[in-house]
Amino acid sequence: MKSKGFTLIELIVVMAVFLFVIGAAIGIFISIIQSQKRVLSEQQFLNQISYVEEHMSKALRMAGKDTTGGCLGQAGYIYLLTRYNTSTALFRGIKFLNQSEVDSSGNPVCQEFFLAGAGTPADPYVLKELKNSNNNDNAVPLTSSNLQISNYLIRFGINGSTGGTLYSDSCQSTVQCGASDVDLFQPRVTILLNIKIPGEKLTRTIQTSVSQRNFNVTAVQRLKVIGESCTSGSDCQSGYCDTYNHVCSNGDRGDGCGSGYDCYSLYCDTYNHICTYGSLGEGCGSRPDCYSLYYCDTYNHICTYGSWPDGCGANTDCQSGYCDTYNHVCWYWFFW
Repeated sequence: MKSKGFTLIELIVVMAVFLFVIGAAIGIFISIIQSQKRVLSEQQFLNQISYVEEHMSKALRMAGKDTTGGCLGQAGYIYLLTRYNTSTALFRGIKFLNQSEVDSSGNPVCQEFFLAGAGTPADPYVLKELKNSNNNDNAVPLTSSNLQISNYLIRFGINGSTGGTLYSDSCQSTVQCGASDVDLFQPRVTILLNIKIPGEKLTRTIQTSVSQRNFNVTAVQRLKVIGESCTSGSDCQSGYCDTYNHVCSNGDRGDGCGSGYDCYSLYCDTYNHICTYGSLGEGCGSRPDCYSLYYCDTYNHICTYGSWPDGCGANTDCQSGYCDTYNHVCWYWFFW
């Protein structure tokens, strides 16, 4: 008489199938949780950036002329770039009179947007707003410390002047650089931010341009429009000249360029002669075409980390200083 039951092999097979199903279910659950975290982080990023862009753009459009110099330090100025950073050669703030807001005396509010912080975990970079005060303690944060803002890829520019480039008649030095009623073109403010969400490798580059609502051009000299010939940015209404093709451009990503000064981002792919953000995977002719932390693969002409197994054309394309010029791959010295 045979006894009913399961053999050891049957039990092992059943347990293996059961563990496989449970493992797959747990893997799917973890994947869903991670995806949800990424979506929430992305949503938080979009909400903050949308608010900051809208808030800053609305205020900057309503800028008015400082007729006394009480806000901007000199009469006739509409915008003033502030907080010049010597290490990056860029301005980290912009100041103006906001005509849409008035103080208790009925005068326009003196307003400033600027990047504050030291870039450390204890004191991260944060965009702040200051009104009718020179005391940074009175500044109100516009972004949270959760967003990691790059010190090297944030810039406020006016008519092509960013600190490294001083095109405007009202921007002759890093002390008094802005837009005034003596300029030959309508004041245009451009803001570029490079932001990283904690826990993600990829960064987001945000750029927006705002023109003053009131017409303030007093000079009669006609500056050239997009597509017309030029020799430098001062020939163009936009403040940017593609010195490779010698035509006026917006200096935006994808526009032609001969050097970084032809681009608002200050990064030009000198191999393909187009403006970029200097980010990973973008084109390059040499390392200065890439963001300061990256390297240029001069064989494939793209920006990389310069680590194994990134491509390379010379030893200077790699962090280790070693390039396998036969296979065109970066190596570490101990691989040899």
